[in-house]
Amino acid sequence: NQVGGDIPSEIGLLSNVHELSFFDNKFEGSVPSTIKNLQDLAMLSFSLNKMTGSIPSAIGTLTSLREMGLALNSFTGDIPSEIGSLQALQWADFYANKFTGSIASEFGN
Repeated sequence: NQVGGDIPSEIGLLSNVHELSFFDNKFEGSVPSTIKNLQDLAMLSFSLNKMTGSIPSAIGTLTSLREMGLALNSFTGDIPSEIGSLQALQWADFYANKFTGSIASEFGN
């Protein structure tokens, strides 16, 4: 696809969504903090876009999240330690970004 632009903060209004994929488009900008409102979300993918900025720690509140793809973007900063505390998370892909810092110890639990 060639859909692009910023992801609107209204994305947080999709409270009944279980899977949300923006895979392989031209989205840019940062992940809206309203993503925290998607408490039933089991799969989230922003992979293969032009996303920038840091990953909001609010993603760590998505307790139903099992799969998360963030690969092939230009995300920066630390990977939020809160993600490591997601008990349901089985797969996460952070490949090919501009993250800095170290992996938080929460990811080993």
